[in-house]
Amino acid sequence: MRLTFTPTITVFEEYNDNVLLDNRRRVSDWITGFAPGFAFDWRGNTHRLALAYDFVAETFSRRSSFGDAFSRQNANVDAMYRPAQQVTLTLTDNFISSLDTLDISPTGVATGRTRSSSNTLTPGVAWEINPLWTARLSGTHTALRYEGRGLIDSDIYRLTPSIERRITQSLTGVAAYEFGDFDVEQEPNVTTNTPRVGARYWFNPTLSGSVSVGPTFETSADGKDRTEVAITAWLRQAFQLGYIGLDYDRGVGTAGGLGGTTENDLILGRFGLTGLVRGLSADLTIAYGHIRSSIVRSSERRIDLETLSSGVRLVYQPKTWMSVYFGYLFYEQLPNTAVGARADQNRVSFGMLFGYPLKRE
Repeated sequence: MRLTFTPTITVFEEYNDNVLLDNRRRVSDWITGFAPGFAFDWRGNTHRLALAYDFVAETFSRRSSFGDAFSRQNANVDAMYRPAQQVTLTLTDNFISSLDTLDISPTGVATGRTRSSSNTLTPGVAWEINPLWTARLSGTHTALRYEGRGLIDSDIYRLTPSIERRITQSLTGVAAYEFGDFDVEQEPNVTTNTPRVGARYWFNPTLSGSVSVGPTFETSADGKDRTEVAITAWLRQAFQLGYIGLDYDRGVGTAGGLGGTTENDLILGRFGLTGLVRGLSADLTIAYGHIRSSIVRSSERRIDLETLSSGVRLVYQPKTWMSVYFGYLFYEQLPNTAVGARADQNRVSFGMLFGYPLKRE
């Protein structure tokens, strides 16, 4: 059994050229931030428990009224327990509270500067029936809450049983059935049923990919039913100096505080370098999203918008207890209807993180 407790504090400076995430009211400022936190890790042969929490206190150079002692909070739980050799229980919980709605949106939709929060709870169980067959069951509850006027809260529930069959050493077939329930404020209740088939494949020891497809049968309380296509795919390439990743997801979701339900297309590309210089790592991300409602609900709000974000982060760790970082993030939101604000934002930040792990075997 091993215990590790790591207290941390981050000090940073950031320039944000659109704090309110709304081009109609563009406000820029320099922000000084302090982020105390901790990480706890407890693991053994049959269990693991990881906890992490931090909060961000910010002061603004020009607009002191924007400052907040808890402008952002993050809490994470990651637990695993193996009661038998073939059975594994898992639980994750991710909580974010922020004045920046972009921080909490799972689809990358910005709805201005207001207190908002997101919590995603995911329990799961996996049963290795034999070396060839594995059964899994997972559930997810995502709650989005907004204090801003006109923004829409939502609760999304998903339950997904699946079965996996190893066909060859490199190929695994997967069959799954996903049930979803969308409880969106001011909208009729919507349920979805999505049978899926897919596969995971190792092209070689460093390149792997997965694809899963199926129809989504959407049933609405107002009788406006529809059928869509659900697709989830990813590709991973590892190499000596880093990694490359590409993800694509198409399915029914929401448009953050703008409501829903919506049909969402999300593309994410990632590139990382870790071996050029000792202690130095670099990460580049590019994300594109297209969120649209195929059916106008009772609120008569037609949602159709596109989002694009890209960011780079450099981290240099000269000591085990200290890191220095530089980051840049560009974001743009383009609404194609009257719903949603047009916004583009540039954020440049640099800072230092201090944290010393306290270990006990």
